[in-house]
This record gives sequence, C-alpha cells and structure tokens, in this order.
Amino acid sequence: MALTVAQNRFLLNPLGKRRGFLNMWITEEETKEAVGDDGRICTQGSPCVFTRDENTSKFRCPTHGTMFSPAATGQESALWQRIMDGLKLYGIPLSSVKSFTQFRLGPYYRRSNFLAPVVNKDGKKAFAFVLGDAAMQVNFRAGRGLNTGIKGSVMLTRTLTSLLKDGRRRTQWHASLVEFEGFMSKLQEREVVVRSLLMMKGRGDSPELDDTAISHRMQVSFETYKKESPYIRFQLEENARENVFGTVSDIAGRSFSSNRLPNGIDPPNLQNIKDRLGRIDGETMFMLDNCGAWNTEAAGGEEVGLNDIAEPTWEFPQSVDKSTTMKKVLTNFNDPELQRRMGIDDNDDVAFPEVLTIRILAYLS
Repeated sequence: MALTVAQNRFLLNPLGKRRGFLNMWITEEETKEAVGDDGRICTQGSPCVFTRDENTSKFRCPTHGTMFSPAATGQESALWQRIMDGLKLYGIPLSSVKSFTQFRLGPYYRRSNFLAPVVNKDGKKAFAFVLGDAAMQVNFRAGRGLNTGIKGSVMLTRTLTSLLKDGRRRTQWHASLVEFEGFMSKLQEREVVVRSLLMMKGRGDSPELDDTAISHRMQVSFETYKKESPYIRFQLEENARENVFGTVSDIAGRSFSSNRLPNGIDPPNLQNIKDRLGRIDGETMFMLDNCGAWNTEAAGGEEVGLNDIAEPTWEFPQSVDKSTTMKKVLTNFNDPELQRRMGIDDNDDVAFPEVLTIRILAYLS
C-alpha cells in the first residue's frame, strides 16, 4: 500500500488468493493506443475486455474478435512497455494477467437534490430517494463508495423514523425531509468535491485545474524525458528513483509501521520495493517522480459523520407484539394507535408501502 500511495500511476486492488486488479492511470495520448488492433473504441457502458486466449496467450475481445493493440505490437508500443513496468513494480508476471480493459472515471458533478415527490404505480403520492452510486459518484481510489452509501442510508432511516415517530402529517413530510437533503449535500461536498476531485490532482496543483492535471503531468514527463540526451536521462532516472524510494520510505514509516498495522500484517519490505524500483525503465521512473504521491493531505480532514444526529427511537403501541414475525408487522399497520402516531385520519386513503421499509427497520431495532 505504501508503494501505491507514493505515486499516482499504478493502483493495486488485491482481492485475496493471489487475485486482484492493477489499475493504471493513462494519458489522453495513451487512451488512443489502449484499444483493439482495428482502432475500435467501445462505449463506456460496454467496454471491450481483452481476455487471454489460453491457447495463443494473446488478449482478444470476445465481442469484436480484435486483439489488444499494445500487446499485439509488443516492443513497438510505448504503452506496452509502460504496462510491463507496472507489472514489474508489483512483482506480477505477465503469465498471471487474465485480461485488459479501459474505462474512464467521472464525470464528477454536484447533484442539486436527493429526493423528489412522485406518484407510485397505484396512483398514490410518495417520495423517491436517491442513495449510493446513484446519488453521488466518488473516485474508487479513496475506497469511499460503500462508506458513503451506508451513511446516506442511515441518515434516511433516522430522518424517516423521526418523522413517523413525531406524528407529522403527510402534507408536512416534504418540509421535514430537509434534514436528509442537507446531510446529503454536505456529504457530497466532502466526498465528491473535496476528496474525489482533489485526489485527481497532484500536490501543488491549482484548485482551478480540472481532473486531467495528473494526466497532463504524465504526458509532459514523457515528452521532457525523450528530448534529453542519454547522459541527462541517466541523471533524471537516478534522481527520480531516489526520490520515489524516499517517498515510499516516508509513507511506510508514518502510516504502515508495525505498531499501526493489525496483527498478522507485516510492514512494507523496503528492500524488496527498492529492488523493484531498480527494474523500472528510466522514463517511467521520471514520470512517477514528477506526478508525486497521492494528494492525501488536501483530501484529509474532518469527516461528515452521524454522531451529531440523534439516534431515533420508537415507542411501540402496546398492541404490537414485538415477538411477531415480519408478516405480522404488516397487519399491525392497521393499528389505530400506530395510525394516530403517523398523523393519519380515519378518512385518509393511505398507501403504506412508502413507509413500509423504514417502519420495519424501526420495529426490528
């Protein structure tokens, strides 16, 4: 992990049992090469997955029958050599690679609202709530997708439970959901604008730069390295190797020391990392140094938490038997005491499914 955080080019996502993903941040120029050998560009929703043919060891798209262009051209492809550097960096043999695919991150945007009044299939008025990935897109590098989704779900649960507990009428529900909207807007600002977008930029980059800042740095590094003489390149490579290893060592000492890791997890083997850095091509080393480490400092800070939100409570009507099964819970919706607490008059034509999930959650808690 120290090696991953120390540079922006490669990100290893291990899945256990010697399986995982090696993500490689590529430039706009490299995206033109990371396609099939016929130049076909697949849609974002259905990208080509170039899978290894066990008989030929070539990477082919089963949909279009095309070969992965960088692998097909081999030594002639600058991108392929850079991919090989990534595999060397993490000690992954090419024979272990099963497939390649290209995808784009983002776009990251601010959603203006997270709920809307709707009419359900029975013609009853209800509310639609937006949560999880549908509510906000976060950069997977920070590993915040599940975290963000759970926070939104808990907040919605608490808001609706409090709304029902206080006995507010349906005509007041929209105004009462402002608390949920406010929390989601705050969460969006923290996770999308601050964390995701800033992590797409290098340290020292202007806040006004868009999320192509690091891609631009990569491209400039490649072009600068190519222009220099062999002697200058050697100096650039040695300086970069020393700088990157220094960054890895610093991160390992601060964040991945033995006293901060769980039992059974060993701290980074710095000598092993140093040996791997020694096998990397000079161009890649120079680029890793120029792009720098993850911008964790700007993306850090106070989290949007749930601690300041009161835990909801529900005083169950005495007529509700808490040992009943979920099926019996449904029948208890007809309990007059429960209807009174929900602010429902006898003459109201109520569609209960809108509050069913939250009622059951409150009941089971």
